[in-house]
Order: sequence, then structure tokens, then C-alpha cells
Amino acid sequence: LPSQALTLPARAAPDAPPCQFVFRFFAPRLGIAEDPATGSAQCSLIPFWSDRLGLPAQGLSSRQLSSRGAELHGRLTQGAGGEERVVVSGGAVTVITGTMAVP
Repeated sequence: LPSQALTLPARAAPDAPPCQFVFRFFAPRLGIAEDPATGSAQCSLIPFWSDRLGLPAQGLSSRQLSSRGAELHGRLTQGAGGEERVVVSGGAVTVITGTMAVP
């Protein structure tokens, strides 16, 4: 890949579960063959699909089509300074726990 990561989005099929778009996320140059659930990708996908589908971005749903799969929800909000922000929600899987000491 010419970049560090690649997101492949597509409009959801009409008979798909209730979601507006599906996607996959790959980052092999970062050691991630395929990320099973990428909430950070929503930060660009929610505004893109809201505009592309002509839907208000107060509640778009997506499905990440990795082997584990993930159902994610996102909405646009305004930050304190008026900037556009994306709020992401969905299920989570704990992959590591620990304690960090910050000096």
C-alpha cells in the first residue's frame, strides 16, 4: 500500500441489517492485517456518507465486515468552538488491561 492504512467503504445492500454503509480497514504497514473494529475510521466515514446519501448525520449506522465484525453508530455534533465532531458508539471488546504511571 502507498499509505499506512486503507479504508474500503461501500453503501450497504438494501437487504442488509439496518445500516447505511459497510467498510473494512487494513493497515499492514503498521502491523495490522485487518482491524476488526475501527471506531476512528468513523471520523471520516460519518461525514462522507451523510453527504453522499443525503442523510442527516444525527445517527448513521455501519457494519465493519471483518471476520469478528462490528456494528458502529456515529453522529455529528458541534464542539465548543463550533468545529464539527463525530461521536462514535458501539460494542467493545477488552483486548488489554493495565495501569500506567504518568510522571
